[in-house]
Amino acid sequence: MLPLVAGVKLDRLNRVSLRDRVLDVLQGHIVSGTLAPGQRLHDSELAQQLGVSRTPVREALQHLQAIGLVEAVPGAMTRVTKMDAGDAAAVFPVVAHLHALAARLAVEALEPAHIDRLRRCNDELLEAASAGDKDAMIAADTEFHDVFIELAGNPVLTDLLDRLTPRVRRYEYALFDDAAGHASAHDHDQIVEAAQARDVAALCGLVERNWLSFGDVVVRQLQGERAPS
Repeated sequence: MLPLVAGVKLDRLNRVSLRDRVLDVLQGHIVSGTLAPGQRLHDSELAQQLGVSRTPVREALQHLQAIGLVEAVPGAMTRVTKMDAGDAAAVFPVVAHLHALAARLAVEALEPAHIDRLRRCNDELLEAASAGDKDAMIAADTEFHDVFIELAGNPVLTDLLDRLTPRVRRYEYALFDDAAGHASAHDHDQIVEAAQARDVAALCGLVERNWLSFGDVVVRQLQGERAPS
Protein backbone atom coordinates (compact mmCIF):
# COMPACT_ATOMS: atom_id res chain seq x y z
CA MET A 1 0.00 0.00 0.00
CA LEU A 2 1.36 3.41 -1.00
CA PRO A 3 2.06 5.79 1.91
CA LEU A 4 0.09 9.03 2.13
CA VAL A 5 2.03 12.02 0.84
CA ALA A 6 1.46 15.23 2.80
CA GLY A 7 0.31 18.14 0.67
CA VAL A 8 -0.12 16.03 -2.47
CA LYS A 9 -3.51 15.08 -3.89
CA LEU A 10 -3.40 11.82 -5.81
CA ASP A 11 -6.22 10.52 -7.99
CA ARG A 12 -7.62 7.31 -6.58
CA LEU A 13 -7.72 4.29 -8.85
CA ASN A 14 -10.91 2.68 -7.63
CA ARG A 15 -13.78 0.57 -8.80
CA VAL A 16 -15.56 3.53 -10.43
CA SER A 17 -13.13 3.59 -13.35
CA LEU A 18 -13.29 -0.20 -13.48
CA ARG A 19 -17.08 -0.01 -13.50
CA ASP A 20 -16.93 2.32 -16.49
CA ARG A 21 -14.68 -0.07 -18.39
CA VAL A 22 -17.00 -2.99 -17.63
CA LEU A 23 -19.94 -0.84 -18.69
CA ASP A 24 -18.31 0.00 -22.01
CA VAL A 25 -17.67 -3.67 -22.75
CA LEU A 26 -21.13 -4.90 -21.81
CA GLN A 27 -22.93 -2.04 -23.52
CA GLY A 28 -20.91 -2.61 -26.68
CA HIS A 29 -21.82 -6.29 -26.78
CA ILE A 30 -25.51 -5.57 -26.16
CA VAL A 31 -25.68 -2.84 -28.79
CA SER A 32 -23.91 -4.96 -31.41
CA GLY A 33 -26.08 -7.98 -30.62
CA THR A 34 -23.28 -10.22 -29.33
CA LEU A 35 -25.32 -10.36 -26.15
CA ALA A 36 -28.66 -11.05 -27.76
CA PRO A 37 -32.07 -9.66 -26.75
CA GLY A 38 -33.52 -11.85 -24.00
CA GLN A 39 -30.16 -13.38 -23.07
CA ARG A 40 -29.75 -13.97 -19.34
CA LEU A 41 -26.92 -12.19 -17.59
CA HIS A 42 -25.28 -13.68 -14.50
CA ASP A 43 -23.00 -11.26 -12.69
CA SER A 44 -20.76 -14.06 -11.42
CA GLU A 45 -20.22 -15.46 -14.93
CA LEU A 46 -19.62 -12.02 -16.41
CA ALA A 47 -17.18 -11.17 -13.64
CA GLN A 48 -15.25 -14.37 -14.25
CA GLN A 49 -15.06 -13.79 -18.01
CA LEU A 50 -13.97 -10.18 -17.58
CA GLY A 51 -11.51 -10.97 -14.81
CA VAL A 52 -13.05 -8.57 -12.30
CA SER A 53 -15.04 -8.78 -9.09
CA ARG A 54 -18.83 -8.90 -9.11
CA THR A 55 -19.19 -5.35 -7.75
CA PRO A 56 -18.28 -3.40 -10.94
CA VAL A 57 -20.36 -5.84 -12.98
CA ARG A 58 -23.39 -5.26 -10.77
CA GLU A 59 -22.89 -1.50 -10.97
CA ALA A 60 -22.60 -1.67 -14.76
CA LEU A 61 -25.77 -3.77 -14.99
CA GLN A 62 -27.62 -1.24 -12.85
CA HIS A 63 -26.65 1.53 -15.26
CA LEU A 64 -27.64 -0.59 -18.26
CA GLN A 65 -30.99 -1.19 -16.62
CA ALA A 66 -31.43 2.56 -16.09
CA ILE A 67 -30.92 3.28 -19.81
CA GLY A 68 -33.17 0.44 -20.95
CA LEU A 69 -30.69 -2.13 -22.24
CA VAL A 70 -31.10 -4.56 -19.35
CA GLU A 71 -34.13 -5.58 -17.35
CA ALA A 72 -34.31 -7.30 -13.99
CA VAL A 73 -37.12 -9.64 -13.02
CA PRO A 74 -37.21 -9.46 -9.20
CA GLY A 75 -36.19 -12.72 -7.62
CA ALA A 76 -35.77 -14.37 -11.00
CA MET A 77 -33.14 -13.11 -13.42
CA THR A 78 -31.45 -10.27 -15.22
CA ARG A 79 -31.54 -10.29 -18.99
CA VAL A 80 -30.87 -8.17 -22.07
CA THR A 81 -33.97 -6.17 -22.89
CA LYS A 82 -35.85 -7.45 -25.91
CA MET A 83 -36.31 -5.23 -28.95
CA ASP A 84 -39.90 -4.65 -29.95
CA ALA A 85 -42.01 -2.32 -32.03
CA GLY A 86 -43.43 -0.56 -29.01
CA ASP A 87 -40.02 0.43 -27.69
CA ALA A 88 -38.87 1.58 -31.14
CA ALA A 89 -42.05 3.62 -31.63
CA ALA A 90 -41.41 5.30 -28.27
CA VAL A 91 -37.69 6.03 -28.52
CA PHE A 92 -37.21 7.15 -32.13
CA PRO A 93 -39.45 10.26 -32.01
CA VAL A 94 -37.65 11.46 -28.87
CA VAL A 95 -34.21 10.90 -30.38
CA ALA A 96 -35.35 12.54 -33.63
CA HIS A 97 -36.55 15.62 -31.77
CA LEU A 98 -33.30 15.87 -29.79
CA HIS A 99 -31.19 15.67 -32.95
CA ALA A 100 -33.35 18.35 -34.56
CA LEU A 101 -32.75 20.51 -31.49
CA ALA A 102 -29.00 19.89 -31.78
CA ALA A 103 -29.14 21.08 -35.39
CA ARG A 104 -31.06 24.20 -34.38
CA LEU A 105 -28.51 25.05 -31.69
CA ALA A 106 -25.56 24.30 -33.98
CA VAL A 107 -26.53 26.13 -37.13
CA GLU A 108 -25.05 29.52 -36.23
CA ALA A 109 -21.69 27.92 -35.42
CA LEU A 110 -21.41 26.04 -38.71
CA GLU A 111 -18.28 26.89 -40.70
CA PRO A 112 -17.23 25.72 -44.19
CA ALA A 113 -14.99 23.11 -42.53
CA HIS A 114 -18.02 21.62 -40.81
CA ILE A 115 -19.92 21.44 -44.10
CA ASP A 116 -16.91 19.66 -45.63
CA ARG A 117 -16.90 17.21 -42.73
CA LEU A 118 -20.61 16.51 -43.21
CA ARG A 119 -20.06 15.82 -46.91
CA ARG A 120 -17.09 13.55 -46.16
CA CYS A 121 -19.11 11.56 -43.64
CA ASN A 122 -21.91 11.14 -46.13
CA ASP A 123 -19.50 10.00 -48.84
CA GLU A 124 -18.19 7.40 -46.37
CA LEU A 125 -21.76 6.33 -45.59
CA LEU A 126 -22.52 5.82 -49.29
CA GLU A 127 -19.29 3.90 -49.82
CA ALA A 128 -20.01 1.66 -46.82
CA ALA A 129 -23.62 1.08 -47.95
CA SER A 130 -22.41 0.04 -51.40
CA ALA A 131 -19.95 -2.37 -49.77
CA GLY A 132 -22.54 -3.71 -47.31
CA ASP A 133 -20.27 -2.76 -44.40
CA LYS A 134 -22.68 -2.18 -41.51
CA ASP A 135 -20.05 -1.16 -38.97
CA ALA A 136 -18.67 1.49 -41.34
CA MET A 137 -22.19 2.68 -42.20
CA ILE A 138 -23.06 3.21 -38.54
CA ALA A 139 -19.72 4.89 -37.83
CA ALA A 140 -20.17 7.33 -40.72
CA ASP A 141 -23.79 8.05 -39.80
CA THR A 142 -22.80 8.64 -36.18
CA GLU A 143 -20.01 11.05 -37.08
CA PHE A 144 -22.36 12.95 -39.41
CA HIS A 145 -24.87 13.67 -36.65
CA ASP A 146 -22.10 14.25 -34.09
CA VAL A 147 -21.14 17.40 -35.99
CA PHE A 148 -24.38 19.05 -34.88
CA ILE A 149 -24.22 17.66 -31.34
CA GLU A 150 -20.68 18.95 -30.83
CA LEU A 151 -21.49 22.40 -32.20
CA ALA A 152 -24.68 22.63 -30.14
CA GLY A 153 -22.50 22.62 -27.02
CA ASN A 154 -25.39 21.77 -24.72
CA PRO A 155 -24.39 19.30 -21.97
CA VAL A 156 -28.00 18.48 -21.07
CA LEU A 157 -28.78 17.58 -24.66
CA THR A 158 -25.61 15.53 -24.90
CA ASP A 159 -26.45 13.66 -21.69
CA LEU A 160 -29.94 12.81 -22.91
CA LEU A 161 -28.62 11.52 -26.21
CA ASP A 162 -25.89 9.52 -24.45
CA ARG A 163 -28.61 7.75 -22.50
CA LEU A 164 -30.96 7.13 -25.43
CA THR A 165 -28.60 6.51 -28.33
CA PRO A 166 -27.53 2.97 -27.25
CA ARG A 167 -31.19 1.88 -27.54
CA VAL A 168 -31.41 3.29 -31.05
CA ARG A 169 -28.00 1.90 -31.97
CA ARG A 170 -29.21 -1.64 -31.23
CA TYR A 171 -31.89 -1.28 -33.87
CA GLU A 172 -29.31 0.04 -36.32
CA TYR A 173 -27.06 -2.97 -35.82
CA ALA A 174 -30.02 -5.29 -36.24
CA LEU A 175 -31.82 -3.61 -39.15
CA PHE A 176 -29.66 -0.91 -40.78
CA ASP A 177 -28.96 -2.51 -44.17
CA ASP A 178 -27.50 -1.13 -47.40
CA ALA A 179 -30.91 0.09 -48.58
CA ALA A 180 -31.39 2.03 -45.34
CA GLY A 181 -27.85 3.36 -45.70
CA HIS A 182 -28.52 4.71 -49.18
CA ALA A 183 -31.84 6.22 -48.05
CA SER A 184 -30.14 7.92 -45.12
CA ALA A 185 -27.38 9.26 -47.36
CA HIS A 186 -30.03 10.81 -49.59
CA ASP A 187 -31.54 12.50 -46.54
CA HIS A 188 -28.08 13.67 -45.51
CA ASP A 189 -27.55 15.39 -48.87
CA GLN A 190 -30.61 17.54 -48.22
CA ILE A 191 -29.50 18.18 -44.63
CA VAL A 192 -26.13 19.44 -45.84
CA GLU A 193 -27.75 21.78 -48.34
CA ALA A 194 -30.05 23.21 -45.65
CA ALA A 195 -27.13 23.57 -43.26
CA GLN A 196 -25.03 25.36 -45.84
CA ALA A 197 -27.93 27.74 -46.54
CA ARG A 198 -28.49 28.20 -42.78
CA ASP A 199 -32.16 27.42 -43.35
CA VAL A 200 -33.00 26.54 -39.76
CA ALA A 201 -36.58 25.40 -40.32
CA ALA A 202 -35.65 23.15 -43.23
CA LEU A 203 -32.58 21.80 -41.46
CA CYS A 204 -34.46 20.83 -38.30
CA GLY A 205 -37.29 19.27 -40.26
CA LEU A 206 -34.92 17.24 -42.41
CA VAL A 207 -32.86 16.00 -39.46
CA GLU A 208 -35.99 14.96 -37.59
CA ARG A 209 -37.41 13.24 -40.68
CA ASN A 210 -34.15 11.36 -41.20
CA TRP A 211 -34.43 9.72 -37.79
CA LEU A 212 -38.19 9.19 -37.99
CA SER A 213 -37.90 7.52 -41.39
CA PHE A 214 -35.57 4.84 -40.12
CA GLY A 215 -37.69 4.51 -36.98
CA ASP A 216 -40.70 3.78 -39.17
CA VAL A 217 -38.70 1.10 -41.00
CA VAL A 218 -37.72 -0.48 -37.68
CA VAL A 219 -41.30 -0.48 -36.35
CA ARG A 220 -42.69 -2.02 -39.54
CA GLN A 221 -40.06 -4.76 -39.58
CA LEU A 222 -40.58 -5.62 -35.93
CA GLN A 223 -44.35 -5.66 -36.37
CA GLY A 224 -43.86 -7.93 -39.36
CA GLU A 225 -41.79 -10.32 -37.27
CA ARG A 226 -44.65 -10.53 -34.75
CA ALA A 227 -47.37 -10.97 -37.33
CA PRO A 228 -48.64 -14.54 -37.89
CA SER A 229 -47.78 -16.12 -41.20
